[in-house]
Amino acid sequence: MGNETSDIHYQLGLELARDGHDQEAIAEFKMALEHDQTNACAFNNLGLAYAHVGEMELAIEQYQKAIKLKRDYAKAHNNLGVAYVKKEQVDWAIAHFKQALSLEPGYPEAQKNLQTATLRKGRYEMDEGEARRLRNDFAVSQFNAIRPRRAGLFARLAKIFKK
Repeated sequence: MGNETSDIHYQLGLELARDGHDQEAIAEFKMALEHDQTNACAFNNLGLAYAHVGEMELAIEQYQKAIKLKRDYAKAHNNLGVAYVKKEQVDWAIAHFKQALSLEPGYPEAQKNLQTATLRKGRYEMDEGEARRLRNDFAVSQFNAIRPRRAGLFARLAKIFKK
């Protein structure tokens, strides 16, 4: 019964968060976690809701709990990195963006966040190979995301560049 009740509150939290009702979503995620403390996704989404209302310390705590439950949770690592950037703890952010990418290579949001954080930190010492790989992975992921919608455009561009 506990997990079913937890799932209901979790799903309500997701819907409320999607509709921008972050305070209500926080309450639902908390209720879900009262019934199931092993739901890493609920901790992650509770963190997102806290972040949306500007409660970065609480968001960080929730992302850390999610990662403790599920070490290979790339989204939670990425979200934790974003929260650390907002707290101006860029070194910690970079570490979590890199962890997210090691768990899910080609994760476009983590790639973009890593590049942004690295530049923000003033870390121009990134070796050229790593920078090239990040740019290439990001370009491929963006191409794959739009390819189905833009197949005709890419075919025409390919013909133009062959000439």
